[in-house]
Amino acid sequence: MLFGSIPFAIRLFLWVVLQDTPDYYFYNEVDIVTFGLVLLMGNLAELDEQPAFTRPLKVGLRGLLIFALVIQSGCLGISYCVELFGEKVFQKSSIKLVSTIFSATSLIMSLGIYYHPGFDNDEN
Repeated sequence: MLFGSIPFAIRLFLWVVLQDTPDYYFYNEVDIVTFGLVLLMGNLAELDEQPAFTRPLKVGLRGLLIFALVIQSGCLGISYCVELFGEKVFQKSSIKLVSTIFSATSLIMSLGIYYHPGFDNDEN
């Protein structure tokens, strides 16, 4: 989770240190999507490493995580389009909203997987 938040930390640091940086600078949709993607990849790795889940649950969660990865990857592509072409194609505020919702969902899934009853938190 810390690796996914590095872009936020860098932008926040630059926003604080540099003069005349716009208020919206540290809240970038590409960083939000990247955070969600890192969480989803971590969730996939945790599912394979921990025996706390039954096989059917692992299969279902893996399918859900892969579906979420595809959606998040699509959001990343759309975010790149917004950076390249501006708001001619997509509205930046809508992309930020959708990206934030998906990343928050990824965070909730991460916490659900990590704090699942029977998960051995001491090994991590």
